[in-house]
Amino acid sequence: MKKLLDALNKRAGRIIPAIALVLSASIAFLYALEYFDFTFVKRPDGAVGTEDVVTETPADTEPSDKEDKPEETDPPSKEPPKAEEPSIKDHEDEVQIDPSKFLDVSAADAEGYRLTTDVYTSDMIIAELRMSFGEANTFYSALDAEGNPTRFRYWHKPMVEKRTETSEGKFKWDTSAEAIPTIEAYMGYIFVDPGVGYNLKVYNAYGRLLGEFNPYAYEFAYKRDEAGRPLVRRVYEKDIFNKDRTEYTTVEEFDYFYINRNVWSIDQANYSDYVFDRGLMADYPSYYGITDSVLERNCVFNRVLQTVPQGWLESFYRTRWKFTRYGEPIDDKIYYAAFPFSEGAACVTDEEGTMFFIDENGNKLFETKKIYDYAVPGTEPRTVVETLYLPLDESTAIGCYYYEYGLVMARRQIYDQVRKDEYDVMDVISDDYVILDKTGKEFSVPVGYRVHSYSDGVILLERNGVYGYLDYTKTWLTVPEFEDAKPFMEGLAACKKDGKWGMIDTAGNTVIPFLYDNIQSVSSGVIVCHSENGWNTYLKMAK
Repeated sequence: MKKLLDALNKRAGRIIPAIALVLSASIAFLYALEYFDFTFVKRPDGAVGTEDVVTETPADTEPSDKEDKPEETDPPSKEPPKAEEPSIKDHEDEVQIDPSKFLDVSAADAEGYRLTTDVYTSDMIIAELRMSFGEANTFYSALDAEGNPTRFRYWHKPMVEKRTETSEGKFKWDTSAEAIPTIEAYMGYIFVDPGVGYNLKVYNAYGRLLGEFNPYAYEFAYKRDEAGRPLVRRVYEKDIFNKDRTEYTTVEEFDYFYINRNVWSIDQANYSDYVFDRGLMADYPSYYGITDSVLERNCVFNRVLQTVPQGWLESFYRTRWKFTRYGEPIDDKIYYAAFPFSEGAACVTDEEGTMFFIDENGNKLFETKKIYDYAVPGTEPRTVVETLYLPLDESTAIGCYYYEYGLVMARRQIYDQVRKDEYDVMDVISDDYVILDKTGKEFSVPVGYRVHSYSDGVILLERNGVYGYLDYTKTWLTVPEFEDAKPFMEGLAACKKDGKWGMIDTAGNTVIPFLYDNIQSVSSGVIVCHSENGWNTYLKMAK
């Protein structure tokens, strides 16, 4: 018996290590497949890095749609969201920027850098245009005894009135007076107000004097022609008669002109809002709204004179659009508004003004008009309509019309269908902006934030007067703490912190320090800043 036990012990001494070895190898193999970790807790479905994860998400951000959600132990904070670290992305090693260390434009040019309107990347530089334009140090050159500006220009801003109880909304021009700043960038040109006379001095981006511009004869159009040239315009009034010429109405029209920088002149432009419009009235770069598809949009239009609900005659263009491929229509559909294709999708509207998106075969990507019951606590269910419409204001419409990184911004309105059908009253429940993907699914933003714009893959959000930037991967670029902020343009955005303006890139890095009382958005590579020390002009440059 003793011999038998000894033999079993010797065999066990060889088998147990072998079993242990096999078990260890199995565990390592399963861990490599990301099925177990060493605590034998099952991993979330999918490979690491594929979940929608927001690094260091503020406390009140909506939880992700995963199983085993953590229990909420504290109620959501009513204060603006705070991150545990100074920023969401890692900026701990970011070097403090000293504007005096910026290269002079001439020195940067000698090193091979050139002005660029491309989206800012880390291998680009910001250089300073160190020259005097003979400008005043104050924000406005012409001031009265109390320090108020005395030189103004008028600008016609396109607006669409919101739907009211008596009107479904209509297009109109909103004329506003604007004080003329001492220095202003417009689509890559630098306009300087000397404070005397009528004309402004105009320089190119490198500071070469080109000529003069009369702001009382022309206004900035904030649009470009097909060649990408900046446009200015002149307003005039035109009488439009009805068919039998018994009634007429006076409308405002525009003559458009382009800036000829070669000989410095203001020349008549072959431009029409109703044919060439890109949907945005802002200082956008020349590449904005340029199609990436072989499909082209073709427009026919006619003048229409009709009576609006208030009884006045109103004249406007009703556009009709078709898309063609190499000159041939892709289908027989006609649209009332249409914009160039981007990422395989085009924004269009139907006769009712409903906005939707089509693919390159003319098929709807998703339905944008939905009718359903809307339950309000304590009241009877209401039949409501949820619909997408074109933006109310072209000057703040950046992000609509064109897909970037698979996302687009859209204006969504929800109104009471019953009251409209029975009483012809528009009872609007909500009218806001949302971010959508190509299936129509809404891109979720942190709770309580309103969408202001979407550009360069970054959403500008605001809550209770606090602004933040969330990129298309659902990651905060910085802590949402800005007192004011502007949309990204050319990969840079001006934002305000601690009472001063600075500029960040799409990685959340500061590229212009927060030292200024005012910063304009990038204008075709030109950045104009003002502080109590006067004016600074910078160029975005690349090799």
